[in-house]
Order: sequence, then C-alpha cells, then structure tokens
Amino acid sequence: MITLIKSHLNNLYQNLEIEELIFKTLKEAEKILFLYINSDSVIIGRHQNPFLKTNPYLLQKNLIKNLILISLLTL
Repeated sequence: MITLIKSHLNNLYQNLEIEELIFKTLKEAEKILFLYINSDSVIIGRHQNPFLKTNPYLLQKNLIKNLILISLLTL
C-alpha cells in the first residue's frame, strides 16, 4: 500500500523540510508518495556545481530568486 501525501504549500523551504522529515521517519516497509509544487526555484543537489548547472543571467532575468543547495539544509 502506498500513502499519498499532497502538500498545498508552495514554499520551497517548507516542502523540502517536510520531505526530509518523511524520509527520516519512514519505516523500511512503508511507501509514501509526497506531491508538491514549489514557487519558481532552482534546487541543486549536494554534489552538483551550481556554476556548471545554472545560468545566473537567466535566473535573474526570469526572477527566480531561490537557489538552494540541498547540503545546506542538512547541516
């Protein structure tokens, strides 16, 4: 059985925090599908280089303000 959790929040930080909480409290046999839509943002993984993965000019031009490194959330 899969548990469906749908977030009505569009806040990047809140949704990532909920996702991390679900992941940390998930039991081995549990299956959870967590759905959410964030406001415009760019999320970079722990081992990715933001200077190679993004174009700062386009981010600024398109008013994408949230550039976040996943590793910073878990410090």
